[in-house]
Amino acid sequence: MMFQKRIEVDADMKELAILSGYPLLRSHPALLAAMIGEVSDGATEEQARGFFNAVGVRLAAMLQLTEIDDVDELVAQMNALWDALGLGRVSLELDDEGIDIIHSDLPAVLDAGDDGLWMQAAPHILEGAYESWFRSLGSGSALTTRLTRATPGLVELRHGY
Repeated sequence: MMFQKRIEVDADMKELAILSGYPLLRSHPALLAAMIGEVSDGATEEQARGFFNAVGVRLAAMLQLTEIDDVDELVAQMNALWDALGLGRVSLELDDEGIDIIHSDLPAVLDAGDDGLWMQAAPHILEGAYESWFRSLGSGSALTTRLTRATPGLVELRHGY
């Protein structure tokens, strides 16, 4: 895929190696804002959510989650991708029934002209990415990732029943 690149995290979690692809997502905010606006204008709410979930799945595919021994390692690998893209940070809170996903420091706007469209799209992009990652780690089919709260700069999701 032309715009997709794979990102690997080195053993020390200090550097990302971008193996192929184009400049990082954060270098094109006006273009992304225009694309999000076009999808939002031409699609139903359900179609837009499906599209943005699919974008999240593609983002998740950029990071091959390997050799995960514990939740701290998982969070470090996820945050390496989010940092490279300029899209904030995640923390995970586990309990007996699932995982709370707290994604903070998310840019509230992409571009001065995005009219709040980024914060309409971003939660669904994140929903798709986290769903994809947890599936790749063996999450059961009965478990889903769903949005629980979104405010400018903060998205909270839940993976579980």
